[in-house]
Amino acid sequence: MPNHVHGIVVLKPPLAGDRIHPLPEIVRGYKTFSSRAANAVRRRTEPLWQRGFYDRIVRDEDELARIREYIDNNPIVWHLDRENPELPTAIRPVEAGLASGGAPIPRRQGRV
Repeated sequence: MPNHVHGIVVLKPPLAGDRIHPLPEIVRGYKTFSSRAANAVRRRTEPLWQRGFYDRIVRDEDELARIREYIDNNPIVWHLDRENPELPTAIRPVEAGLASGGAPIPRRQGRV
């Protein structure tokens, strides 16, 4: 999708002496460095990312497989997304049920 990004972050136990980086710090770093790179290319300075993020703890392999499938299929439904400027106005009211690709994945909002 051109208006957001999905990712899977695997947090491993730190090795002896390693600094622990909590998820909000990792996301903040990703947003900071990607914004700088994108704005350098675009020759702009305005914010690239919205505040906050949504995270989800993956509990087992089946859930991980479902999330991977959701991420893989997400760009396919862009033509139905209400944020798509090319979406015909006539179908905007019904797209919410079609664009999700099924039941939404429950999520918790982070603070970055």
